[in-house]
Amino acid sequence: MKTKSHFSTRPDNKYQKWKDTVIDIESSIDPQVFLEFEVAYDHLIKDLSKIKDGFKTTAHNLLLDYLSHRKGVERDERLEEMQEKRRI
Repeated sequence: MKTKSHFSTRPDNKYQKWKDTVIDIESSIDPQVFLEFEVAYDHLIKDLSKIKDGFKTTAHNLLLDYLSHRKGVERDERLEEMQEKRRI
């Protein structure tokens, strides 16, 4: 199913642009995977809402910051493995 790109809508119609974006998203993701993500997200947000960092950071922002941190750690580990393989 071909959907209309949100870039082709008129800029004065933000609601239509958002509707087109939602259609693009829904046609791009597996509904089951999204459902599993939603359940995990809700669980993580509940757990993270107990953390008070002194900056009034929301649980959502804490989760995104931690995700970014973990992705960086994984990237660094992969780079280190590649460098080790080159040394052999």
